[in-house]
Amino acid sequence: MAKNETKAQRRERAREAAAKLREEEKKRTQRNRLIAIIVGIVVVALVGAAIWYIVSGNKKSAISDAGEQSSTEITTKLPQEINEFGGISIGKELAAGTSNSGVPRVSIYFDYLCSHCTVLDDEYAETLRQMAQDGKITLEYYPTSIYPNIPFSADGQRIEFWIAEHAPDKYLDFHNKVFADITIPLFAQPTEGGVQPPDVSALYDEAKLVGLSDEQVAQMKQDIDGGAYKELSEQALKQFTKNGFTGTPTILINGKQYNENWANGALLKAIENAK
Repeated sequence: MAKNETKAQRRERAREAAAKLREEEKKRTQRNRLIAIIVGIVVVALVGAAIWYIVSGNKKSAISDAGEQSSTEITTKLPQEINEFGGISIGKELAAGTSNSGVPRVSIYFDYLCSHCTVLDDEYAETLRQMAQDGKITLEYYPTSIYPNIPFSADGQRIEFWIAEHAPDKYLDFHNKVFADITIPLFAQPTEGGVQPPDVSALYDEAKLVGLSDEQVAQMKQDIDGGAYKELSEQALKQFTKNGFTGTPTILINGKQYNENWANGALLKAIENAK
């Protein structure tokens, strides 16, 4: 990436890369459906098609059908760092599960392989982090897998949950670093063959870089490979669709979907107006 490349240029490159990624995922999904039919697992194929329709129908920054957080679909036992809607809150301490009182609550549903999420993070991550630390907002991140057939998306969601529970003081550093080191550059510099999702091992490497020990990372990998947080992941998707959300990033302010274009500082103005 050229050193003098502007954020606008990075965003445009991300949008171009997104189209290629969606086409690749569409082909991947079609192949998976065919295999499912061959082996007779018709129900699984239908569920996969339904998920694809729901979560990939809208990738625009301005969402036409606003939703809000409603009664929870999440019934699995949750650690205290994860709320009843599957979110991870950040307050002054910058640790998972903390919050600030009497200030706007800014919630962001994201996927590491969502190109528009990288644009949002590139513009606002540092500012929102500072606002949370200054006690001006409670920041909430909602890990969401809109590409459940791609391990970097599916496992990435569950790794976020694991770190929030087991290393809450490292959670925000990890979240920000994955975007900064992996996904923003990924969409800014697509190859001729399109965006190639990174290997999940890159996420474990990032965990070490933010301070998790080798033992913690080994335990995390063992837990994720063993299916940790799969039930939460499935229920979080049900919650996402029940709330009327149709794509990522989805932004809420005080539990209500922000239904406007968030770019170029507009989100900060909306937060200010919510005080």
